[in-house]
Amino acid sequence: MSTRHKQDIGWKPVLRINALFASAFVALFYGWLCWQMASPEWWGFWLIAFLSGFGGALQFLRATFETIGLLLRLRRWRRFENSGVTPRADPMVKDADFERGGRP
Repeated sequence: MSTRHKQDIGWKPVLRINALFASAFVALFYGWLCWQMASPEWWGFWLIAFLSGFGGALQFLRATFETIGLLLRLRRWRRFENSGVTPRADPMVKDADFERGGRP
């Protein structure tokens, strides 16, 4: 059985961030396609293009901020791990301590 390192974030957040970036680019690409097809007769494409572009931009910002948050959380965890003191061993118990029952 292997123990997972505490700084290992796993696949779930990475896949979520990649899916957010992918969906943002799909929405932006769809908005660009609709913008290319728009004309005064087909004015509805402009509306769809604007909404897709706006949604894609918001999704891109969300993915960017989630990436920044993940990196800051990893940095904070690393700083917390490095802030500890060096471990020290407890003093050995002597026979006299056993006889006194651990009382001073």
